[in-house]
Amino acid sequence: MPKVKCPVCIASKATRHKRPSASTANTRSASGPWQDMYSDLSGKMRIQSISGYRYFAVFVCAWSAAEHGEFIARKNHFIDAYRRFLATTGMKPQYIRTLQTDQGGEYINHPMQALCDEHLTNHVVCAKDEHYSVGAAETAVNNLRHNARATMLHGNIPEHFWHFATRAHAAYIHNVTSPSRLEKSKTIFWLLFSKRADLTQVPPYGCFATVYKTFHPTKASSLA
Repeated sequence: MPKVKCPVCIASKATRHKRPSASTANTRSASGPWQDMYSDLSGKMRIQSISGYRYFAVFVCAWSAAEHGEFIARKNHFIDAYRRFLATTGMKPQYIRTLQTDQGGEYINHPMQALCDEHLTNHVVCAKDEHYSVGAAETAVNNLRHNARATMLHGNIPEHFWHFATRAHAAYIHNVTSPSRLEKSKTIFWLLFSKRADLTQVPPYGCFATVYKTFHPTKASSLA
């Protein structure tokens, strides 16, 4: 006897809507870097960094898959991290069309909403327990934390230097070596800057270094 599929039975047993396919998801709608992006916050960290940080916010470009991290001491300082992200990347706030986040209080507040409204940025918040829409940011958080930890263990670096390992090494190595989302044959760095990254001058994180400063007779010779 042939097996019969009852659409009513299938729908009644479903606990949530079908996940949108990649062709219809918003990740493919961007036409330039940082037009559409995802963000997530990681923390509270067990160990405070040497600079006093307990959290880090990650920003992921939907067009290229580039990752950028900013660090804060408290969750309610996210808006400061967002402003630093704009200043660091040189992005004009009006250029960012969509910011996708979860329902965290660091994102849903009056100052953040006022900033998005001022720059005409559409703040998209995922539904409760439906995190696939910001899955790129959550994946980036996990990858950065894992790579930073591996880097620190390899270099025998004290744990309170974790924010240097996360931003200065893990995020940078990801951006210069990982394939971009738009063109798999090009790295993220190549796609953004139209040239290959020079990895010959990238030393292992935690290696010994010597600070060199040319003596100037009219200036103090201290390194302070």
